[in-house]
Amino acid sequence: MTSSFERVIATRRAVAVAIALSMAVASTSIAVGFLTDDHGFRAMLHATSQRAPAAHDLFRFVPGDPADTQLRVRFGRLPWWSSGDLRIHVLLRGRDT
Repeated sequence: MTSSFERVIATRRAVAVAIALSMAVASTSIAVGFLTDDHGFRAMLHATSQRAPAAHDLFRFVPGDPADTQLRVRFGRLPWWSSGDLRIHVLLRGRDT
């Protein structure tokens, strides 16, 4: 037994309204431009350093290297209780190396 609300939101019109409303709300962010971490990601993409990550690897926030993790803890990028072998990598591609 379905409620009247469930019947209304299951219609094509309700789905179209939800999509249009979502797009209208999201479109306001386009005019804002780049913010906060966007600049860091752009800098990494344009970097010429050997240590710069590849474009597919931008979301490897903590690589799992104990020395690197210790530096991040020391400079406040990670909390003091972070494990030395902490790894944070979003959007893994295949086998993790």
